[in-house]
Amino acid sequence: MIKNKSKEKLAMFLSSFLLSDEESQEKQQTPTFKPEAAEEDTIGGIDLAMAVTGWSAATIYSKTAPSSSSTIPVMALSRKHLRFSKKALIHWMQNGGDKRKEGK
Repeated sequence: MIKNKSKEKLAMFLSSFLLSDEESQEKQQTPTFKPEAAEEDTIGGIDLAMAVTGWSAATIYSKTAPSSSSTIPVMALSRKHLRFSKKALIHWMQNGGDKRKEGK
């Protein structure tokens, strides 16, 4: 009789770790958050900068000039080939990058 109680306890203990078929399927379908994916950056041209800022190409180009009071973060491959980092643009905008709006 002692052996039967031990077997029952063991069975109950093990069953607490097993998932039903529905639960296991649900768990497999639930997307998991991957921190490394959140840290990925996108590098692109003027189209990326326009999409992130909502500004026209002319406005963005004017903000790439060194004389601009709010120089936008840009990587210049040449005078005609500019690259923008999505993360850098978002960070710049969140930290008040466009000073001309404030009249500074």
